[in-house]
Amino acid sequence: MMRRHPIFNAAFCLLMACAWLWGCGAWELPPLKTQRICEKPGAKLIVDANQLQVKLSLGETHDIDSVRWDFGDGTTQKTNAQMSVSRTYSVPNTYTVNAILINTCGDQIPLSQVVKVTNVVKPSIVTLEDPDFLYTTARVRVQLVSTGNAAITRYGVCWSATNPSPSIENGDSSTVGSVPTPAVNTPITVPLTRLQANTTYWFRAFAMNAEGQIGYGLTLDRRTNRYPEFAIADVSCTADCFTTAHINWRTTDPGFPPVTQYGLAYSLTNSLPEVTTGPFVEAGGPNVPIDLSGLLTGRSYYMRLYARTTAGVYYAPGPAVVYQTQSALNRNLVLDLPFFDPQFNAPSLNDQSGNNNDGTQKNGFPLYTTDRKELAQHALRLQGRPNDYCYVADAPSLRPDAPLSISMWFQVGTPADTMALFSKARFADGSGEQYSCLLTNPDSPTERAISVFLRPGTNCPRGESARTISAVYKVPPFAYKGWNHLVMTFGNSAGSVVVTLYLNGEKLNIYTYSVAELLANDCQFGELKFGACNARTAYYFNGALDDIRLYRRELSDSEAKELASQ
Repeated sequence: MMRRHPIFNAAFCLLMACAWLWGCGAWELPPLKTQRICEKPGAKLIVDANQLQVKLSLGETHDIDSVRWDFGDGTTQKTNAQMSVSRTYSVPNTYTVNAILINTCGDQIPLSQVVKVTNVVKPSIVTLEDPDFLYTTARVRVQLVSTGNAAITRYGVCWSATNPSPSIENGDSSTVGSVPTPAVNTPITVPLTRLQANTTYWFRAFAMNAEGQIGYGLTLDRRTNRYPEFAIADVSCTADCFTTAHINWRTTDPGFPPVTQYGLAYSLTNSLPEVTTGPFVEAGGPNVPIDLSGLLTGRSYYMRLYARTTAGVYYAPGPAVVYQTQSALNRNLVLDLPFFDPQFNAPSLNDQSGNNNDGTQKNGFPLYTTDRKELAQHALRLQGRPNDYCYVADAPSLRPDAPLSISMWFQVGTPADTMALFSKARFADGSGEQYSCLLTNPDSPTERAISVFLRPGTNCPRGESARTISAVYKVPPFAYKGWNHLVMTFGNSAGSVVVTLYLNGEKLNIYTYSVAELLANDCQFGELKFGACNARTAYYFNGALDDIRLYRRELSDSEAKELASQ
């Protein structure tokens, strides 16, 4: 067979194609194709995490044909027009999620965001239904049910007097529990303080965990107790003001819960006495006076009313009332001339014993000077001149038809041979004389004496009498510029009159006289003078006198010492 040349074969093929095209008639060529122009895809990645479930979505999208999602835990997903997906994680952790945006041209734009996945929920806590509300405090029990899968960092009770739904977010009052790590399903008592009495409070338990999740219990409401209203009206004494006290008091409101028992707590040392720490006396009922006995003389007692209720013991508000029993040194005191009146804070000749045995200055112009305690204008100054003396008008309480004691302080100014400290007799003629005391120097100018005279006769004679009792106590020279304390007592003992003298607390001597009665004559009209005797023998005193007392009883050795120490 004869082989054709390759060029011949190509020419033949071309000729045949042209013939075919010519034979098919007229035809058109397709238009030229142009390349597509794409915008870059864009969107905003939105992450919504709810515990272990996370929802990923796109906002503000444009030019997106598809999205490839990467959840950060090794799983991926591709969507077309769907712009959101959800993923439930099996393990709490922090993940980086990605959304790769793709357009039709194949352009890819990655979006990325970190998301924290957790299984923590709000803790669960219960407000138990047995709160104990008092006046200004309360005790509320709470019980943690669940921690919400995170450690509890704070728990307790929040409360409010105005907000029916108290919360710690609103800044309502709260008390944190004292147990650092509360156990689940274990009741815990939380104390509330700073409450107002007679006020309704809303309260509920709360718990916060480490993720800031807060859970609340049921809100309850309770009203605090109402205080009873009661107070001491006055404290006085009846017959015995040395060891007893009589307390009048009033109550206007029994409070809530109501009072079941009223009473009085008292103490020598505790300024706020209580029934648990000292003596107390129950009252017989509301407004029934309370009487105390067996108190110590001359002592200050703190007294405070109390009221018992089912909620406990409540004490009357305010400071305790202070009551001073009279000193034993005030027992049977019928004359007290301190020469200073504390009520008016001024020098005075008024009697402070309550017997109205006030003094009078004979010349009408009393002078006052500094006393032994260096208090100005607290002592009476006498200058030894005519009519310069103080006297107290005659009164039955000054007549010694029973045991009697006189206590006084004296300071000698310019000494004289004889000076009268006191004398109970008429100044004009010396009649009605009952008792007197003189400072004398019978033996020598360097040795002075104290002379005491009593007249227990029946006709109150003037001047010397066969029945005059005379007691002379020799003493060392006085320190003329110093203060000295004198106590003289008259008493009966086994049918005899006993005269005792104390100087500066020390007993000088005792004189006993066989006289059946002690001044039973009850002489009248003789005034009690200090600093003078009588017109014929005046014996005016030059110096100062202070704290003159007269008792209708004999003072004891210890009482004489106590008076000298004051």
